[in-house]
Amino acid sequence: MSKYNNEILEQIYECYSKFNSENTLALKDIKDEYVLMMKKGAKIHIKKENRGKFTKSAKAAGQSVQEHARSVLNNPNATPLQKKRANFARNAAKWNKGKK
Repeated sequence: MSKYNNEILEQIYECYSKFNSENTLALKDIKDEYVLMMKKGAKIHIKKENRGKFTKSAKAAGQSVQEHARSVLNNPNATPLQKKRANFARNAAKWNKGKK
């Protein structure tokens, strides 16, 4: 866990403690659970309006997603957004390898 994330968690904890001093929740436990969740890896959230955009551009180019990702990453004229999406597609393909 980076120093930056710990500082943010501490600030959230302090602000919430001041706001609700009579809460029934154990704030330290909530913070500890949050840290544990972040260590395990939080879920990736893609905004609904951006879902499938790279796949759509791959289909328009007549390529599979991985072929399109390779061609975008090797294209010097590709926009930074295209390269970001291509890199995400390449990394996401590795996430479930070997899992059933």
